[in-house]
Amino acid sequence: MGYSERNKTGNNLSQEMQRWAFEELWLRSPQCAAIINAEGSILRHTLPWRDFFGKSSQREAPPAHIHHLFPHLKRELKGEQTLFCPLLEKKIPLKIHPMPSKNEEAFMVFISEGDWVNAALHENITSQKKIYETILNSIEEGVTLINSDGICIYCNSAAEKIEGLAKEDRLGRTLKEIYPLYWPSSLQARVIKTQTPRLNIHQNYTMGNRTIEVISNTYPFIFENRMAGAVSIFQNFSTYKKLIEQNIDLQYQLSFTSGKKNSREKANTSCQFLDIIGQSRPMISVIQKARRIAGTDSPVLIYGETGTGKELFARSIHNAGPNPEGPFLAINCAAIPENLLESLLFGTTKGAFTGSMDKPGLFEQANGGSLFLDEINSMPMSTQSKLLRALQEKRVRRLGQKNETPIDARVISSCNINPQKAIKTHLIRSDLFYRLAVVYLEIPPLKDRERDIFMLSDYFVKFFNRKFNKQILSLGPEVIKAFREYDWPGNVRQLRHGIESAMNIVPEGAVFIEACHIPEYMGLFASQGAQKNTLSSPKPVPFKTFGPEPESDPIVHMVKDESILQNLQDKEKEMIIKSLKQHKGRITQSAKSLGISRQSLQYRLKKYGIKNLPAYLKYSERLMKP
Repeated sequence: MGYSERNKTGNNLSQEMQRWAFEELWLRSPQCAAIINAEGSILRHTLPWRDFFGKSSQREAPPAHIHHLFPHLKRELKGEQTLFCPLLEKKIPLKIHPMPSKNEEAFMVFISEGDWVNAALHENITSQKKIYETILNSIEEGVTLINSDGICIYCNSAAEKIEGLAKEDRLGRTLKEIYPLYWPSSLQARVIKTQTPRLNIHQNYTMGNRTIEVISNTYPFIFENRMAGAVSIFQNFSTYKKLIEQNIDLQYQLSFTSGKKNSREKANTSCQFLDIIGQSRPMISVIQKARRIAGTDSPVLIYGETGTGKELFARSIHNAGPNPEGPFLAINCAAIPENLLESLLFGTTKGAFTGSMDKPGLFEQANGGSLFLDEINSMPMSTQSKLLRALQEKRVRRLGQKNETPIDARVISSCNINPQKAIKTHLIRSDLFYRLAVVYLEIPPLKDRERDIFMLSDYFVKFFNRKFNKQILSLGPEVIKAFREYDWPGNVRQLRHGIESAMNIVPEGAVFIEACHIPEYMGLFASQGAQKNTLSSPKPVPFKTFGPEPESDPIVHMVKDESILQNLQDKEKEMIIKSLKQHKGRITQSAKSLGISRQSLQYRLKKYGIKNLPAYLKYSERLMKP
């Protein structure tokens, strides 16, 4: 090949490379642009053009003709035109410039960067807005949003349903036009001014001929570091109130029905002091004190951390008291809003407020029995003063009623924070405390009842064995050690839930709750799931005991220098061998006599190395002979 031919080939390659480079540069240009011919066919386009029109049309590529995008495009393809795009349902400004070409007349169409970027951003925001609106319209709570001028800019479907006002009748209107209120003193205005949320507010207002009763949470709405408005989340209070009243009525009916049961039936369904598990000295002391005071009708205040069993003590005191056949009604003062709590305690009279009916309160319903006020430290101060008066005079006045009704109910209350601290922080009136705490019981936390930890653990293991059809014997040595050192912030309730969680995941055939079965949130072990198998080589675990151990305590059957686990294993092995001898090595019959499944027995045979069963039985007989 001569020089001229090689040069010609090189030029062709160079032109090809240039064309390829031009194609790549054009395709990856940041401009939203396309090249069209005189007939409007799109010859080439950039990636932003593809993304802008292709994604909007829900297809990989945009339309191939400019008139499909802009039907009203003028014949004169030059200059600037603002045209409606049916695909995007909006007007788009275009810039069209002729392109020099030898073979075919061509034009370049530009959409300015601000227009196509803003349009894409608008499309993304619109899509997200639809997603959020779908979510908010699917919940039962009403949601409204106002701007800093008090104009409603959003409400969901639940808000329309609760208040009976359509979205079209409220959007763009001020709160003053929507609700009968004075804007500067409104809840939303105070939240915007103070930038502080207002939670669990009970509101009663009228819209047209309709009375609305809601409980609401209102939060400041901050956008781009400036106060933009307030968002209110509320729910229909009448439904909430109805559920609580139904729950109270059900308690009363159950208490009344239980009073008619015979003593045996009642012992099986009611809480008694015998049901309280605990042999530690602090627990024995508080149970003995509770037994002594149960025979009177003096008010009792029980203090204990969350999960220590305050209601169990309250029910036991009632059942051991002078009126065990009477009703036992309980109410959690922290779970009931102030307005509703007062009407539930003292009762209502028809006409006292909109929708009110003649209904006795809990004090009247508990006559001849006991009323348990749980978490009395959460009761509002205004209600506490009325409660004090009712306790002093032994009379209550229903809301809207002039006459007073005598009451004869023993009041048992509880507090989950130290009462002296509650008095200092103005959570409990001091005079009410002295009236309620004629008898004061303090339930020790589980961390101070080390011996009870393992009694309770044994009880819960047996309980869930029956419930889940498991054959767990006890806790493993690592778990025992960890339980001894744990603080138990959730007390007995946390222990129960922890063991229930472990019993759900222990494998078939397991006999001990190991470290890998304990819930990770408790943080008892550094690396759960990577624990060594301690069944074959258990380590001794020392125990601290209080006084003499009862025979029923599962912890007592051990020698001081031996492991509980080893003793249990030896005992289990001995029982298996004895059963196998009785049934001449038959697995199914032996498992049935032991009360376990065939698979569980086979697992234990493998664990204890009993492989050749007849030979092993003969060998064990020789060992047992004197």
